[in-house]
Amino acid sequence: MNKYSLFFGLCNQAELSEAERYGAIRCESGQRTESIKELSVSEYNSLVMWVKEVEAKRNKPMRGKIIYYMTTLGYTKGNGLPDWEAIDNYVKRHGGESNPKKKGLQKLKTSELRGVLIIVQKFYQTKFAKALK
Repeated sequence: MNKYSLFFGLCNQAELSEAERYGAIRCESGQRTESIKELSVSEYNSLVMWVKEVEAKRNKPMRGKIIYYMTTLGYTKGNGLPDWEAIDNYVKRHGGESNPKKKGLQKLKTSELRGVLIIVQKFYQTKFAKALK
């Protein structure tokens, strides 16, 4: 895999639009270019780090919701903190089509997280609907 496919793969994973991708290249190059091929190694590395940060910022709220739902449902340790192993196991086992590779919560991509979040929300709603009856 060359560096260009790595960058665009990361952009796809982070679900960046074409305008965001080329805007970031333009910004990183000081408005010099929109071509990734014309970036220096340091500019390219900085751009890759930016894409990873953007993805992390987009994913953090979804992960937070999943953790909230799971801890509310009792996926905690004795001290009340999240039981990461139990949460990961749930995500791996019940992620369905959203998590076909059976990855843990921290390894999920944006699109996978969205699907797993929906599954966990339904599980949460089902459990609380039963509790209210």
